[in-house]
Amino acid sequence: MVLLPSENMSDPIIFTANSEKEFYETALEDLTLSIKEVLQSKRHCVLGLAGGGTPRKLYELLAGETLPWNNIIFLLTDERYVPS
Repeated sequence: MVLLPSENMSDPIIFTANSEKEFYETALEDLTLSIKEVLQSKRHCVLGLAGGGTPRKLYELLAGETLPWNNIIFLLTDERYVPS
């Protein structure tokens, strides 16, 4: 499943892929489109990257895209909860 942002983030659009290939193609298309849309109105696009192995294939596909990499800022994120 890919959660595609909608105008109202409390009401996301949900896409169910019929195959792994379709999932990655759709995720890559959505991500590159989102990056390009941000860069039409902003100098930089900030992208938070999740760690672990799950998103690795998407990141590998994204690396093969022709994008203005100098205008994309990557942040490493960690969604794990660590008690204080």
